[in-house]
Amino acid sequence: MNDNRMKDALENIARRSVPENTNLMPRIAAQLERKSPMTILRARPLVAVLIALLILLALSGVAYAIGRSLGYIPGIGIIDQSTPIRVLAEPVSQTRAGITITVGDVVLTSGKTVVIYTVENIPQEKLSRDVAAPGCGSNPADRTQLKLSDGTIQDHLGYDSGGRGSGYRSTYTFAPLDAQVKDAVLIIPCIEGSLPGTLPEQWEVPLRFIPAPPEMAIVPVIEITPSQEPAMGESPLMIEKIVETDRGFILIGSFNSNGLPQGASAMDFSTYPVFTDANGQEVLYDFATSQLESPVERPPAGSFPWAFEIINKQHVYPLTMTVRAVAVQYSESSASFEFDAGANPQEGQAWDLNQDIELAGFPVRALKAIRTADGYSFDFESAAMFHGVSLAIGNSLPVGSGLGDPGHFISVVRFEGEVPSGKLIVQVSNPVVAISGDWQIQWGVENLPIEETPTAMAADQTCLTRDSWQAALDNYQPAPAELAKKLLVYGPLSADYLNYDNYGSFMTSLDGKDKLFITQGIYPSLSPDGRYVAFAWGEGLNLFDSASGGQIHIPNTTTDDNVPVWSPDGTKIAFISGSDLNLYTINPDGSNRTRVINENGDEQLVDWTSDGTGLIYGVRGEGGISLRKVEIASGAVTDFFVIPNHRAYEDFAISPDGNRIAYHARENLSDAIYISNLDGSDRRLFAQMGNWIVAAPFWSPDGNWLIIVMRSTDLPDRPTELMLVNVNDCRIHPIPLTVESIYGWIQ
Repeated sequence: MNDNRMKDALENIARRSVPENTNLMPRIAAQLERKSPMTILRARPLVAVLIALLILLALSGVAYAIGRSLGYIPGIGIIDQSTPIRVLAEPVSQTRAGITITVGDVVLTSGKTVVIYTVENIPQEKLSRDVAAPGCGSNPADRTQLKLSDGTIQDHLGYDSGGRGSGYRSTYTFAPLDAQVKDAVLIIPCIEGSLPGTLPEQWEVPLRFIPAPPEMAIVPVIEITPSQEPAMGESPLMIEKIVETDRGFILIGSFNSNGLPQGASAMDFSTYPVFTDANGQEVLYDFATSQLESPVERPPAGSFPWAFEIINKQHVYPLTMTVRAVAVQYSESSASFEFDAGANPQEGQAWDLNQDIELAGFPVRALKAIRTADGYSFDFESAAMFHGVSLAIGNSLPVGSGLGDPGHFISVVRFEGEVPSGKLIVQVSNPVVAISGDWQIQWGVENLPIEETPTAMAADQTCLTRDSWQAALDNYQPAPAELAKKLLVYGPLSADYLNYDNYGSFMTSLDGKDKLFITQGIYPSLSPDGRYVAFAWGEGLNLFDSASGGQIHIPNTTTDDNVPVWSPDGTKIAFISGSDLNLYTINPDGSNRTRVINENGDEQLVDWTSDGTGLIYGVRGEGGISLRKVEIASGAVTDFFVIPNHRAYEDFAISPDGNRIAYHARENLSDAIYISNLDGSDRRLFAQMGNWIVAAPFWSPDGNWLIIVMRSTDLPDRPTELMLVNVNDCRIHPIPLTVESIYGWIQ
């Protein structure tokens, strides 16, 4: 199955199969490697266009005040206003070999220097598509830097990069620059993802700094002062700062080691917090770590900072933040064991160890050792959940470790030069363990400049939850007979769902019977009359004729053309071009290949408009996918709304009448399915199952039902399950199928 498009499809499957909140390791890994946390931080993007409104806060047991020195700038975060702020004098662009880099914003404060730039017109054929040959960004020498006039070089402290395809946008954070520094040069070694030597390298963009203009919009930050020092037994959670944004509030605080076991030092959340309102309903929130005040400053020992943005303001207050587990380090705990590697160990050689040690009072077994190219890898197991440990053998280099699954973790040692052999003493130290708890803090607001009435999302029922799903299983009812026709799906062709060579596109009934194999190809699309299936595979786009069973290549399509979608009248097929990642249409016979839109971004095709005059598509950017419509005849573009943290092509679905969209998002660090109008109004939380994955919604032809793909993350290697849910009355019918996505429905 040697096809680049399959990699994309399997990456989408993998992103659904591995929840993003399984293991939180940025600061943990940094501590284990004895580096500054920000040397490996890659912040999550956050869009926050601010409303400069003063809010009054009511917190039990605390005082509050508007911080005179702290302010908030969108995209930059919290800054200190007590010292002068400087900005880029004017945007600076450079073009080489048709590629343009533009530094559009630089903000310099006493706490940090933030540089934001875009890269446009990247030739797709010059980008790496093979994990075995990674592109730019995979080596330490690829680090973007600042060069000062005296020749001093500054490495960045953290960065975020959004977008892909023909362009991307990057935000880099550097240490603060002295007030006397009037200019600098941004050094960009190479284009992110490019193959070595294929595109211009060693870009040097001159930057000039001036005082920030007086009209620069800076929103006040509300600082929270506890009424007294926390006593033993009180919650280690603290809220320290609050910022109002256009979509909610950013809460910034810390978690300390108060009440943790002796010798335990808090490092990070082990599982992400849950926010609930006064009625116990979960509240959506997003990452806001990049908004922290001074990333160059390390937090006090035994505590770590956190920042989350509460989505929406119309909640039943107070809100409660609950933390179920944190990762703690026992810096005084260590152990050792002996390992005999023999006289001439070879790369890949493995040894069974089965040696027991104790770390921080927890039994740990060293199971196996494996010789790597420059050291050794060790596999451990424990009933406790270890995020990792530090390992050392003699003068080995400090390297981090990672969680394999709740019962196993792996740690490695590396060496410069010769790797030692023979009998070795392995020193194990600095264990990081997940400690369970039930830590909470409440926060409330008053006198908010918002309407009292709740939003439609809060008023509507969430149809699919763990409880409603379990109730449907306990009282199983088959799907209504009038719906039990045919589905076009992509998934495993047999029970061997872990073998991706066994995947393909096929037709099936809702009860899983009468399967008709169509192709091993991906992104199948059913023609309006139900006869043809367009799909991507091999040399481009192809057609399967269900009447004859024949299959033909659509002329004038190329290897990387993807995601074909039939027009409502069946006369055209829209698709994404692999050459420039833009949207095209083509006749089924291969004639009249036409580019519909040419944007500098990664367009994701959603569907045709119901009247066939336009295409609905998404453009990945900072904060998520911007949903848009383009009129094919005129090229006019209409913006709808931004879908936050959207991941895959299959996770959009336009209703048959063209008025609503069902989509996947991760606003509160859990997968969820929403339904809204195309402009984002009347949004409804339709499906959310905690840490279980819900994805790939698909409408029934009558617009009354959604099929949703679900995967439980409680057990490893569990297959997907399907559920049929009525959008009007929340009836749920389990469907006995294991598939990854639905692409067509004949009713």
